[in-house]
Amino acid sequence: MTLKELITGGTGRTVILGAICYQIATKNMKDSRAARAIKPYYEKYREAVETETAVGVPDDVVFGPILYFQYLCACGALVKVDGSPEYEQAIGEYFDHPREQVRYWAEHVLEIEGRLVASCRQLAVS
Repeated sequence: MTLKELITGGTGRTVILGAICYQIATKNMKDSRAARAIKPYYEKYREAVETETAVGVPDDVVFGPILYFQYLCACGALVKVDGSPEYEQAIGEYFDHPREQVRYWAEHVLEIEGRLVASCRQLAVS
């Protein structure tokens, strides 16, 4: 499968995960094509999470109207691909989010062993 096929086919979620997996599999995470493939989804998801200021924090952050997980994954992929601090800072804004799940995703995407990730690991070991 070519990068173009990954970009043009499937849903946004499938495409972004497919593009990330493609780049990991080919060991080309610093390839500029990866950033070009992910950036449109980052922009789309960024616009979606910005609606939080207007509509408030939804009760359901997993299946709710705001795509936090997709946004944080896109930011995390761009941190690895692009290396720009802009995306790492964008993720960091969610470390103090009112919903624990969103805080966990932010830590996990940056591979930070924060309080939430550490507590999940501890529960898994128990």
